Formats: sequence, C-alpha cells, structure tokens
Amino acid sequence: MMITENNRISVLLKSVLWSKRRLIDRICQTGLTRSLQKPRREPMNIDQLRERFPDEASCFRFFESVIWKNGRTCPHCMSDKSYKLKGASVRPGLYECAQCKRQFRVTCRTPMHSTKLSLWKWILAMYYIVNSSKGISSVYLGKLVGISQKSAWKIGHAIRKMMEPGSDFVPALSGVVELDEKYIGGKPRFQEGVSHNRGKGTQKQ
Repeated sequence: MMITENNRISVLLKSVLWSKRRLIDRICQTGLTRSLQKPRREPMNIDQLRERFPDEASCFRFFESVIWKNGRTCPHCMSDKSYKLKGASVRPGLYECAQCKRQFRVTCRTPMHSTKLSLWKWILAMYYIVNSSKGISSVYLGKLVGISQKSAWKIGHAIRKMMEPGSDFVPALSGVVELDEKYIGGKPRFQEGVSHNRGKGTQKQ
C-alpha cells in the first residue's frame, strides 16, 4: 500500500514538472520573455543632463516640483497664497507672500539658501557627487563645476546634508531595493597541514 501511494505521488510530481517545462518552452518560443523583462535604466550623461536643464528657468521648475510637491507655500508663514514677481531687476524665481508680504524663492530655508551660484551649478555638483562611487574631493569638484575650492567644499557639504537619512529631501526607500555585498579580508594565515577555503567559506579569524 505504501509503495502504491509513493508511486502515485511520484507520477503526480513528474506530470507537474513536465507541464511547467512545456509552459516555459512555449514562452521562450513565443518570445514573451523579452517582453516580461524590465528595460534597464541607463545612467544619464552630461549631454543628456544639459538637455534636461537647458537654462536657469528649467532648473527652478525642477526644484519647485521637488520641494513644492503639494503646491507653492511660503516658508515664513506656510501660506499657500503667493504671486510671482516680474520685472527687469527682479531675481528669477522670486515670489511674494500674499499674507505676510515677505519675498521668497524655492531655495529659501534649504541648504541652498541665499546662494549666489546658479542652480545649474548645484545640479551639476549633485550629478558628480551622486555618480562618484568612491567620493569626490572639493578640489576636483571645483574644477569640474567651474567654481573655487571653498565654494565646492561648501556646496559639497550642503548636498551631503540633503542626502542624510531622515532628511526632508530624501524619501524613504520603497519598492525593490538592491544591495551589493562584499567580503573584506586577506589571505588565510598559513598553518602546517591546514587548508582554508577562500572568500566566504574561510574559517580564518
């Protein structure tokens, strides 16, 4: 009785595996695997970044869409009623609150507050800092962006401040998060008559 029951289970498993194999072969033959794969997002280069932000107005629109997601608000009184100032002598992206009558820009009350650099240089510095896997010095960052070493040191710290965990500018991780792991360690110590595995399998202390 036990042998008959085991035979039935083995036949059932073989039929399930065979049906799955036929399904996989059918998918491969019809080419659906290519459509099911998500396209890999290529990193943006400098030319594409310049096309994305051709002028200072596009940089302001980008930061306004990121900081003011739910609409423009006054950083002084948190009022949602304000109007844009226009004129030949008016700074770009300047607004005035209808309630407290104070002027503000999208950089107000942020690490970019009262900056004299263009927002394009800030975006360019963010690009180099984010895409440098081993970090970047203020001297080299200043040469790439076209500013002094002191300015590069200041905006470098401001950008890293915005990237801190728990910052209002950095949302919480969501969806699929990919992490890389790495084993750090030298060769196993030599012992007479003892062989050590390399990598994670080593028993070296």
